[in-house]
Amino acid sequence: MKNISRLFRQSGLWEELSCCLFAVLPTAVFLFAPASFAQQPEEQKGIDQGNYNIKQSIEFGGRLTSVTGNEQTYDTMVNLQQGPRLLNFTTEMRSLDHRGTFFDRLYFNNFGYGGDPNVVSLLRISKNKWYMFDGSFRHDENFWDYSLLANPYNPAPPPANAPANFNPIATAPPNVLNTAVVGTSPHLYNTRRNMQSYGLTILPDSKIRLRLGYNHTSNNGPAFTTDHQGTEQYYLQSLSNTLNQYRLGVDFRLLPRTNISYDQIWSYYKADPGTTNENQQFSPGVGFPLVDLGVSWNGPPCNPAFQPSGVVSANCNALYNYSSHRRTRLRAPTEQVSFQSNFIRTLQLSGKFQYTGSDLNVYNYGQAYSGFVSRNNTSNYADFGPVSGRHVTTYTDVGATWQITRDFSLVDSFHYGNWHDPAQYTSSQCSFFSSSLVIPPNFFTSSAVLPVSTCTPPANALPGTPNHKSGSAADILVNLDSNFLKQQITSNLIEGQVQISPRSGAYFGYRYVHRVIADNFFNTQNAIYFPGTAARGNCALVSGVLPDGCTQNADGSISFVTPSPSFGPPGVTDIDSNTAVLGLWAKPTQRVFLNFDAEVGSANNTFTRLSPRDFQQVRGRLRYQAASAVNFSLYFTTRLGQNNDLTINGSGNNTNAGMSLSLAPSEKISTQLGYNYNSISSSLLICFTSDFAQPGLLACPNVEGLVQQQSPYNSRINTGFFDVLWSPFPRFSVEVGGNFSSASGSELQLNPLSPIATIPTGPLNSTWYQPYGSIGYRFAKHWTGRARWDYYSYHEDLNNSYQDFYAPRSFHSNLITLSVRFAF
Repeated sequence: MKNISRLFRQSGLWEELSCCLFAVLPTAVFLFAPASFAQQPEEQKGIDQGNYNIKQSIEFGGRLTSVTGNEQTYDTMVNLQQGPRLLNFTTEMRSLDHRGTFFDRLYFNNFGYGGDPNVVSLLRISKNKWYMFDGSFRHDENFWDYSLLANPYNPAPPPANAPANFNPIATAPPNVLNTAVVGTSPHLYNTRRNMQSYGLTILPDSKIRLRLGYNHTSNNGPAFTTDHQGTEQYYLQSLSNTLNQYRLGVDFRLLPRTNISYDQIWSYYKADPGTTNENQQFSPGVGFPLVDLGVSWNGPPCNPAFQPSGVVSANCNALYNYSSHRRTRLRAPTEQVSFQSNFIRTLQLSGKFQYTGSDLNVYNYGQAYSGFVSRNNTSNYADFGPVSGRHVTTYTDVGATWQITRDFSLVDSFHYGNWHDPAQYTSSQCSFFSSSLVIPPNFFTSSAVLPVSTCTPPANALPGTPNHKSGSAADILVNLDSNFLKQQITSNLIEGQVQISPRSGAYFGYRYVHRVIADNFFNTQNAIYFPGTAARGNCALVSGVLPDGCTQNADGSISFVTPSPSFGPPGVTDIDSNTAVLGLWAKPTQRVFLNFDAEVGSANNTFTRLSPRDFQQVRGRLRYQAASAVNFSLYFTTRLGQNNDLTINGSGNNTNAGMSLSLAPSEKISTQLGYNYNSISSSLLICFTSDFAQPGLLACPNVEGLVQQQSPYNSRINTGFFDVLWSPFPRFSVEVGGNFSSASGSELQLNPLSPIATIPTGPLNSTWYQPYGSIGYRFAKHWTGRARWDYYSYHEDLNNSYQDFYAPRSFHSNLITLSVRFAF
């Protein structure tokens, strides 16, 4: 699936082509470049032609790539493949007297063409006082196959009697065949995103100016996902999403130092995805199609999964097929009014009001599968119906700065936001039942009134009484779900800013936030339960009597209609938080600047268990400029949070500190380096179940069968970089540098008594190295040859888990890029 260049690498053909390419490149440079090697004037002065100065450059070359280790991880993190490339092409034109006929400035830039995962084109054209136009195009290849994402971490040994080359995924790589280890991510995706953006400003310097714009984004390609239908089935998705956005804006600058803007934005989103099951690979017997047994084999889909003959056991959770489709359409017009004013010189004002009222409709939604789900005997299922919703948002921001005296000012920032999402889904569901994979379902012909008449029996169904279990769903169900979710947030920050002296100052303030989150649900059902076990689900007998809403029919079936449907009591979460803010700054000398600020706050409630009730933040920064050629800075930030509720006992800390240094002692050499340390930790009570949990854990409150334990998590990341650029003489330059990071950490092991580590530590304990070096030589006027080397290395510490043994994620790669640049 990924990637054409890899086919070249594996076949050996690219080695032959690359030898020819890079043998020809240096020869072409010297054959077609001008012959003069004397000292040349500085590049990129351009040429004057007519009323324009024109500058142009083009850099073309190729890349050789060698990857050792996990190529899927390399493609996820780097994805730079080999082959010829247009590394850069730029054209710039400037009017010499700002009186060009059609434009005064034109800028056109491109890079990445030829196979890189990111391709960009930029175009800017402007005519002094008349218009400004900006256009861009970007193409991204988004490949993701980091195998630990959504991985079930299966044990390695294949199940008894499994067929040769067994693996839960039909397209598994060779290194995991004859095991249950999933060597690729069950949520792999490989999409292509195209983004276009265009903007036009008419009369940019006038008192009334007009702005027009258009954006287009599309995202298409294959992806995989999983869904629980008895077991974790493995589905192929075909993604297709498009967003078109039109913009119209007007700016009014009729008053001194005042701008008022009105914007109208129309957004149109559509998605037409389709999902199928393409993972069928195991036979349930002669005369039956292959089935998908899912990706999760921690608990197999049945026991035994395979008979001695190698066929799938008839009582296994498995699917013969699955499909789903829908057409999503979203229309979202937005209006916005904003202003900025310093009409009164001691008072600066700004504000913005925005309203969006969008409509969502999902047409032709449907999903269907056939197979066997053992917990409820479902063999065929179909679900279809319309979805509609609305998204309404209102945002208001107002800010004011009042310079009361020369040394004191008052700053106030107010924010109000309100959004609510009502949505409705009318689902028609048809279920058919069987006792195994190889027995056809029965269909029942009822004389009662049916909730919907479009439930067509499967082609292999036989007339008779369905084979239900007590947990089987209704045979036919029309389910109306109407849900509502909203949030309202109001916040205000007021600060006093004091100029203590010409070299120091402070600010102090108070922030208040009020947040309300509310939801509500409405549900009504119209269902029929066929015999043989008709009294089930909503109509299960209570003390031998049918519940309200259930009606016994003459044919033995039971009809159900929700009695007296109504909205339930709304769920409301009301949160108030109060925060004190303080800041200090000082400039003890012309070369040193210090800044410090802190916040301390608390809230009376939280919406999630992870959210803190008490929180603190401290930040500091030092900047030192010894001379124009030396810049040094230090920074530090720490954020802490606590929730001391007895059922949560939560705490968290995020600390970030680092430094940067820039040196340019002469025009011939410059150096930059930096270092960053990041520490993240959290802990709170969680409830879980595990056969290998630590003995003696307390029972989870209010949840029978689970145990409770503190769940600590910590991660420490060290990151550094350096870059040295040296040009000993004008036509020659050397650059060396690197980016480096290491991560170490730990999290709660839910299965500490397991005989083998079930979960790899993955990126929690990993290192990343990316050194590089390049040489550039201007061998003739306008001509420069370049050679660059990049090394990418990703390494994870192994913990002897099956995943680490069969599908390690580490890799290292060498990239060599040779290019020629022509510029004038």
